[in-house]
Amino acid sequence: MSTRGGTETNNTKKLKERFSELEDCNEIEQKQKIQEMNEMMDEMVENEFDYVFTIKCVFETSKLLPIYMPRILKVALKKEESEEIQKEVEIALLALRNVDEAKMKKERYLNEIKEIIKHHQEHHNLTRLAYLSAWEFFVNRFYRDKSLEEVFVNELHFVREARRELEELSNCVNWKRKKGENDGEKETKEEILLRRWLQALFSCFFTCELWNEEIVELLASTVKQKTGL
Repeated sequence: MSTRGGTETNNTKKLKERFSELEDCNEIEQKQKIQEMNEMMDEMVENEFDYVFTIKCVFETSKLLPIYMPRILKVALKKEESEEIQKEVEIALLALRNVDEAKMKKERYLNEIKEIIKHHQEHHNLTRLAYLSAWEFFVNRFYRDKSLEEVFVNELHFVREARRELEELSNCVNWKRKKGENDGEKETKEEILLRRWLQALFSCFFTCELWNEEIVELLASTVKQKTGL
């Protein structure tokens, strides 16, 4: 079964089952299931990975949100820097970014997501994918709620952070690889992250009305680099 978000396979079915079982777990059982999910994810290819974290796949009914959201946010708020905890947080943020924005009120997530982003900016405790997912969670709500602009642009400094991430990821990409060369190779993790950051930045450019110096400078430098001026 193929979907716009990827492909359903035995791996994704098993992961969905573990995810759906979280609502009936105590804390110890939940930790065990999350570990099982981590191991399953390590074996997935990109299309499977994308499919698992689409809205239709993970959050099939809105009535489950009050059950899932507090628990997922609690996991996402963990600040330990061990590899195991980083993986748990990564999964939680990947799931959060796909929650239907129309079904979640701002007061249920805003302070927590701000805390996650600010803590990472100071302590760098998140993986690259987890940090991007936290921003994508924000971006997905940007269209409907313009009151987020002040927090998004001036308090959390999205553009500054995006610029730094783009620069670091750009240094990891093989720009000399010609079109058509090694077509059988998958995109690297860095290439996928770079593309997603660019998509988030594109959304910011075209939906944000609260432009500041950071946005203007980044847009100007992007145009300059593109045109070679």
